[in-house]
Order: sequence, then structure tokens, then C-alpha cells
Amino acid sequence: MTEKGEIDIIVEHTHAIPIVEGVVVEETQKEGKGKNVKIGLGTSIHPTASIGDHSHVHDGVTIDEGTQIGSHCHIHAGVRIGKDTQIGTHCHLHAGVRIEDNVTVGEHNHFQPGVSVLNGATVAHHSHFHTGSFVGSGAVVGENCKVEKGARISEKAIVPVGTTVAIGSIYG
Repeated sequence: MTEKGEIDIIVEHTHAIPIVEGVVVEETQKEGKGKNVKIGLGTSIHPTASIGDHSHVHDGVTIDEGTQIGSHCHIHAGVRIGKDTQIGTHCHLHAGVRIEDNVTVGEHNHFQPGVSVLNGATVAHHSHFHTGSFVGSGAVVGENCKVEKGARISEKAIVPVGTTVAIGSIYG
């Protein structure tokens, strides 16, 4: 244990990291968990998922099979990330965000509480999704977009680079 009461472990096998009293992983992992990864209580990470260096996964998060989380990401309590999803580096997912299967999220994206991104959607880099916004299945959101509170992007819609989707509006 560290001075902070955190548990130091090194995972050298394909089993999921045990979550008992919180975990701090401080060494490079052979099976997909980066170095200096912090994982909270009650978190479920599929053994085939990978988490990049210096990421923090808070309490009660679910990360499904085949998903890859980039380095320097912060994933807050209650977030659910589906199968075969890619989350780029430096992303921030606040409490209650739901990202479904086969979603691609680029680097430096910010998702406020309660955002939903449905199956097969793609989010480019440097976009911001405000509380309760929604991205439909197969939609594509370009770089540097701002999706305001409660805004909805329709299934298979394409949001051009630099677009702001207004509060409560429906795009596409």
C-alpha cells in the first residue's frame, strides 16, 4: 500500500484488475493497462479492453470488451462504454455518460454529464458536448464542434467542422 492507502499492483496476466479497495497501477502492463492508471471502486473493465497511460477511471464505470481508452483520459463515476469503442487521448467523460458499441471518439473531447453517443457514431477531435446532449447511431461530428445542452444529433447526420448545435435543437 502507498502512503495514501492506495494498493500498488502489477498485472502480469489476462484477468481483469481486481477491484477491492481501489487500485493504482504504477507499472507498464503487458495486457493492456497503461502505467499510472487509477481505477475506482466497483469498476468493471473487460480483460480485452485497454487503458492508456496516466488515465483515471473513477468508481462504478463499465468498459466493455475490445474497447481502447487513450492516455490522459478521465472517466467519471457511472460512465458506460460499449464494445469495440475507441476513445482518443485527453478525453474527459463526466458522470453518467453513455457511449455505445463501435463508437470512435477522437482526441481532446469533453462530454458533460448525461451525454449519450449511440452505436457506430464518430466524433472527431476537440469537440464539447454539454449536459444531456445526444448523438444518434452512425452520426459523424466534425472537429471543434459544440453541442449545447439537450441538443440532439439525428441518426446518420453529418455535423460539419466548427458547428454549434443550439440548446435543445435537433440537427439533421
